[in-house]
Amino acid sequence: MRGSPTLWAFRTAFVLAVTAKVASSTASPSASISRWGVSRGGATTAKPRRRRRKTSSPIDDEKDPTTAIMERKVNPSTVLVDEALSDEDPSSVHLSAKKMEELDIFHGDTVVIRGKKRKETMCCAYRDDTVTDNEIRMNRVTRSNLRVRLGDPVNIRTESNVKYAASVKVQPFEDTLEGFKGDLKEDVLTPYFEGKFRPVILLQTV
Repeated sequence: MRGSPTLWAFRTAFVLAVTAKVASSTASPSASISRWGVSRGGATTAKPRRRRRKTSSPIDDEKDPTTAIMERKVNPSTVLVDEALSDEDPSSVHLSAKKMEELDIFHGDTVVIRGKKRKETMCCAYRDDTVTDNEIRMNRVTRSNLRVRLGDPVNIRTESNVKYAASVKVQPFEDTLEGFKGDLKEDVLTPYFEGKFRPVILLQTV
Protein backbone atom coordinates (compact mmCIF):
# COMPACT_ATOMS: atom_id res chain seq x y z
CA MET A 1 0.00 0.00 0.00
CA ARG A 2 1.42 3.25 -1.05
CA GLY A 3 1.62 6.06 1.45
CA SER A 4 0.44 9.54 1.10
CA PRO A 5 2.43 12.10 -0.91
CA THR A 6 3.41 13.89 2.32
CA LEU A 7 4.95 10.70 3.78
CA TRP A 8 6.87 10.04 0.58
CA ALA A 9 8.22 13.58 0.61
CA PHE A 10 9.43 13.12 4.19
CA ARG A 11 11.15 9.83 3.34
CA THR A 12 12.78 11.35 0.29
CA ALA A 13 14.14 14.28 2.34
CA PHE A 14 15.45 11.89 5.00
CA VAL A 15 17.22 9.71 2.42
CA LEU A 16 18.78 12.74 0.78
CA ALA A 17 20.01 14.07 4.16
CA VAL A 18 21.59 10.69 5.09
CA THR A 19 23.22 10.40 1.67
CA ALA A 20 24.67 13.92 1.92
CA LYS A 21 26.05 13.18 5.41
CA VAL A 22 27.75 9.96 4.27
CA ALA A 23 29.14 11.66 1.19
CA SER A 24 30.60 14.49 3.25
CA SER A 25 32.25 12.07 5.71
CA THR A 26 33.86 9.96 2.96
CA ALA A 27 34.94 12.82 0.76
CA SER A 28 38.54 14.08 0.82
CA PRO A 29 39.09 16.91 3.34
CA SER A 30 39.04 20.29 1.73
CA ALA A 31 40.71 23.45 2.89
CA SER A 32 38.56 26.14 4.37
CA ILE A 33 39.52 29.50 5.76
CA SER A 34 38.39 30.13 9.31
CA ARG A 35 38.75 33.13 11.61
CA TRP A 36 41.98 31.85 13.17
CA GLY A 37 43.71 30.43 10.10
CA VAL A 38 43.50 27.75 7.44
CA SER A 39 41.59 24.55 8.37
CA ARG A 40 42.63 21.30 6.70
CA GLY A 41 40.70 18.16 7.62
CA GLY A 42 39.60 19.53 10.99
CA ALA A 43 43.10 20.74 12.02
CA THR A 44 43.72 24.46 12.16
CA THR A 45 47.11 25.82 11.28
CA ALA A 46 48.13 29.29 12.42
CA LYS A 47 48.51 31.89 9.77
CA PRO A 48 52.18 32.82 9.43
CA ARG A 49 53.01 36.32 10.60
CA ARG A 50 55.19 38.54 8.50
CA ARG A 51 58.26 39.89 10.25
CA ARG A 52 59.40 43.38 9.69
CA ARG A 53 63.00 43.75 8.75
CA LYS A 54 64.96 46.03 11.02
CA THR A 55 66.56 48.80 9.07
CA SER A 56 69.50 50.69 10.45
CA SER A 57 70.50 54.10 9.34
CA PRO A 58 74.14 54.63 8.29
CA ILE A 59 74.18 57.66 10.55
CA ASP A 60 73.30 55.56 13.61
CA ASP A 61 75.97 52.96 12.82
CA GLU A 62 78.67 55.61 12.66
CA LYS A 63 77.88 57.10 16.09
CA ASP A 64 80.52 56.76 18.76
CA PRO A 65 79.23 54.80 21.83
CA THR A 66 80.59 57.50 24.12
CA THR A 67 78.65 60.18 22.25
CA ALA A 68 75.50 58.05 22.25
CA ILE A 69 75.61 57.70 26.05
CA MET A 70 75.96 61.43 26.55
CA GLU A 71 73.11 62.16 24.11
CA ARG A 72 70.74 59.97 26.13
CA LYS A 73 71.63 61.47 29.49
CA VAL A 74 69.37 64.08 31.03
CA ASN A 75 71.28 64.99 34.20
CA PRO A 76 74.08 67.47 33.38
CA SER A 77 76.04 66.26 36.44
CA THR A 78 76.72 62.90 34.76
CA VAL A 79 80.19 62.69 33.21
CA LEU A 80 82.40 59.93 31.84
CA VAL A 81 85.56 58.75 33.58
CA ASP A 82 88.87 59.57 31.92
CA GLU A 83 92.45 58.75 32.87
CA ALA A 84 94.28 61.26 35.06
CA LEU A 85 97.52 62.71 33.77
CA SER A 86 99.29 61.80 37.02
CA ASP A 87 98.71 59.13 39.69
CA GLU A 88 100.40 61.12 42.43
CA ASP A 89 97.27 62.73 43.92
CA PRO A 90 94.17 60.52 44.36
CA SER A 91 92.30 63.30 46.19
CA SER A 92 91.83 65.52 43.12
CA VAL A 93 89.74 65.34 39.96
CA HIS A 94 89.79 67.58 36.91
CA LEU A 95 86.90 69.05 34.92
CA SER A 96 86.55 71.51 32.08
CA ALA A 97 85.87 75.16 32.85
CA LYS A 98 82.50 74.96 31.09
CA LYS A 99 81.36 71.95 33.11
CA MET A 100 82.46 73.52 36.40
CA GLU A 101 80.56 76.70 35.55
CA GLU A 102 77.48 74.68 34.58
CA LEU A 103 77.51 72.75 37.89
CA ASP A 104 78.44 75.85 39.93
CA ILE A 105 81.75 74.33 41.05
CA PHE A 106 84.67 76.60 41.85
CA HIS A 107 88.33 75.77 41.48
CA GLY A 108 89.35 73.71 44.53
CA ASP A 109 85.82 72.97 45.77
CA THR A 110 85.06 69.67 47.49
CA VAL A 111 82.81 67.43 45.43
CA VAL A 112 81.11 64.10 46.04
CA ILE A 113 81.35 61.57 43.22
CA ARG A 114 79.00 58.60 42.99
CA GLY A 115 79.98 55.53 40.99
CA LYS A 116 78.64 52.00 40.72
CA LYS A 117 76.74 50.19 43.48
CA ARG A 118 76.16 53.57 45.20
CA LYS A 119 79.84 53.91 46.04
CA GLU A 120 80.82 57.49 46.84
CA THR A 121 84.03 59.35 47.47
CA MET A 122 85.13 62.96 48.04
CA CYS A 123 87.70 64.84 46.02
CA CYS A 124 88.81 68.36 45.25
CA ALA A 125 87.78 69.55 41.79
CA TYR A 126 90.22 71.54 39.68
CA ARG A 127 89.90 73.19 36.29
CA ASP A 128 91.74 71.66 33.33
CA ASP A 129 91.37 73.14 29.85
CA THR A 130 92.47 69.88 28.21
CA VAL A 131 89.45 67.95 29.53
CA THR A 132 86.33 67.71 27.37
CA ASP A 133 83.00 68.98 28.72
CA ASN A 134 81.51 65.51 29.21
CA GLU A 135 84.48 63.90 31.00
CA ILE A 136 86.19 63.88 34.38
CA ARG A 137 89.79 62.92 34.95
CA MET A 138 90.51 60.90 38.06
CA ASN A 139 93.22 58.80 39.63
CA ARG A 140 93.18 54.98 39.47
CA VAL A 141 92.80 54.91 43.28
CA THR A 142 89.67 57.06 43.00
CA ARG A 143 88.31 54.79 40.29
CA SER A 144 88.92 51.79 42.55
CA ASN A 145 87.00 53.44 45.41
CA LEU A 146 84.07 54.10 43.06
CA ARG A 147 84.22 50.65 41.41
CA VAL A 148 84.35 52.24 37.96
CA ARG A 149 86.53 51.92 34.89
CA LEU A 150 87.54 54.28 32.13
CA GLY A 151 84.49 55.35 30.14
CA ASP A 152 81.96 54.60 32.90
CA PRO A 153 79.45 57.33 33.84
CA VAL A 154 79.63 58.91 37.30
CA ASN A 155 77.59 61.58 39.03
CA ILE A 156 79.21 64.62 40.62
CA ARG A 157 77.86 67.25 43.01
CA THR A 158 79.26 69.89 45.31
CA GLU A 159 79.58 69.29 49.06
CA SER A 160 79.86 72.31 51.32
CA ASN A 161 79.27 70.62 54.69
CA VAL A 162 82.65 68.94 55.12
CA LYS A 163 83.85 68.56 58.69
CA TYR A 164 87.50 68.85 59.66
CA ALA A 165 89.00 65.78 61.32
CA ALA A 166 91.22 66.16 64.38
CA SER A 167 93.02 62.92 63.56
CA VAL A 168 92.84 60.02 61.13
CA LYS A 169 94.03 56.44 61.35
CA VAL A 170 95.70 55.10 58.24
CA GLN A 171 96.69 51.45 57.85
CA PRO A 172 98.93 50.36 54.98
CA PHE A 173 98.41 47.30 52.79
CA GLU A 174 100.90 44.59 53.68
CA ASP A 175 101.92 43.91 50.09
CA THR A 176 102.79 47.60 49.55
CA LEU A 177 105.42 47.52 52.32
CA GLU A 178 107.61 44.94 50.59
CA GLY A 179 111.04 46.49 50.11
CA PHE A 180 110.12 49.69 51.97
CA LYS A 181 112.82 50.57 54.51
CA GLY A 182 111.95 54.13 55.45
CA ASP A 183 109.66 55.57 58.11
CA LEU A 184 106.00 55.30 57.08
CA LYS A 185 104.86 58.38 58.99
CA GLU A 186 107.71 60.72 58.16
CA ASP A 187 108.28 59.64 54.57
CA VAL A 188 104.71 58.98 53.39
CA LEU A 189 101.91 60.26 55.64
CA THR A 190 103.36 63.60 56.74
CA PRO A 191 104.19 64.85 53.22
CA TYR A 192 100.75 63.75 52.00
CA PHE A 193 98.60 65.32 54.74
CA GLU A 194 100.62 68.14 56.30
CA GLY A 195 99.57 71.60 55.14
CA LYS A 196 97.13 70.20 52.57
CA PHE A 197 93.37 69.81 52.38
CA ARG A 198 92.71 66.09 51.81
CA PRO A 199 89.10 64.91 51.86
CA VAL A 200 88.93 61.33 53.17
CA ILE A 201 86.12 58.80 53.69
CA LEU A 202 86.09 55.92 56.13
CA LEU A 203 87.39 52.57 54.80
CA GLN A 204 88.63 54.00 51.50
CA THR A 205 92.04 53.89 49.90
CA VAL A 206 94.16 57.04 49.79
